[in-house]
Formats: sequence, C-alpha cells, structure tokens
Amino acid sequence: MNKSDHKVMMMQKDMKTMDSKMMESLGSKDAMYDKRFMDLMIGHHEGGIMMAKDALKKSERPEIKEMAQKIIDSQENEIKQMKDWEKSWYGN
Repeated sequence: MNKSDHKVMMMQKDMKTMDSKMMESLGSKDAMYDKRFMDLMIGHHEGGIMMAKDALKKSERPEIKEMAQKIIDSQENEIKQMKDWEKSWYGN
C-alpha cells in the first residue's frame, strides 16, 4: 500500500466517523446551529474533494473523471459560499 492509498483509507475512515458525529454534534436548534452545520459540512465537502482528486489521478474511466471534476467544482463553490456566510453572519 502506497502513501496515497493509505491516505484515502484513513480519509474514508475519518469521513465515516465524521458522518456519524455530524448527526450527534449538530445538537439542538439554537443561535449557533447554522454555524455548526456549516463547519461540519465544510469538513465533509473537503473530504469529498480529496476523494474526487484521487479519482482524477487514478481512475481510467472518463465518466468517473468527469464526475470527480464536477464534484470538485461544485463542492469548492459550496465551501466558498458557506465560508462567506460564516464571515458575514458570525464575523469569522
């Protein structure tokens, strides 16, 4: 197993853990609920981008490469949007 494969395996494990923690750690509806949601979603999207970049490098199928690029483009835009909202709404 090379470093890249190990990194992807660890990322997949982290994403499963994050997904289960996401539902637990969002907590109840309060003034910071939206910020918690965006913080966790940004991390989730960053993991998806890492996986998609790996697919761009390793996949031999043009359909997968096309989907991976779409994932990267859309999730980078969504991360930017959420970070802009956080800065506007919470001053971070």
